[in-house]
Amino acid sequence: MKPIILSHRYLLNGKERPDNKLSQLKAALTAGFSFFETDIRRLKTGEFYISHDPQDSITSENDAKLHMALWRESGAQIALNIKELGYEEDLVAFLKEQDVTAQVFLFDFDIEFIGAEPQSYINSIHALDPELRCAVRISDHNEPVERAIAIKGSSIIWIDEFDSLWVTQQDMQALKAAGKTVYCIAPDLHGFGHEQVVQRFKDFTAWGADGICTDFALELKEFLK
Repeated sequence: MKPIILSHRYLLNGKERPDNKLSQLKAALTAGFSFFETDIRRLKTGEFYISHDPQDSITSENDAKLHMALWRESGAQIALNIKELGYEEDLVAFLKEQDVTAQVFLFDFDIEFIGAEPQSYINSIHALDPELRCAVRISDHNEPVERAIAIKGSSIIWIDEFDSLWVTQQDMQALKAAGKTVYCIAPDLHGFGHEQVVQRFKDFTAWGADGICTDFALELKEFLK
């Protein structure tokens, strides 16, 4: 079975900037993509917006309500990167208000860096909504396979290769044997060369990854043909 393509920040053909724009989401949907990774933040005044980096205001391109309206309309699936801690109750309430909880799963790849750890974060989310899905990251930044398998309340794994292409077929087999859904970050997100990116497209597909997240969604689509 072919892996699902996850368009990173709605990108189709490399690191267009700025990313995470509503217009990019519309273009990606028109191109036939339906699974995206994107980032959510909140202004001090309480409004939510879609952006990797902090912004000062809500615009027609970053307004989370406009993005979520398109998610609902299209049925898109969303890997939603939580960029800040401290307003989990408001975030879950917002996702419910926008009627997108069934379409998203939450993660924060750097959650320990910003002051929490995966198990406690997942517990806090599930105390608010037991059905809201959360993912756990595995990486070469002290986030091993064994720890991710042991974390409770998450059936979704995100594999990240920051500094080296360290993942093996045995790692994938262990995760699948544990009943995990596995999404893999393609090396292009971390500056690896094109040859390495294509090799990982081949590896992750052959090893049974459930999805591959890339800035080069169009190229991955052609590869999977």
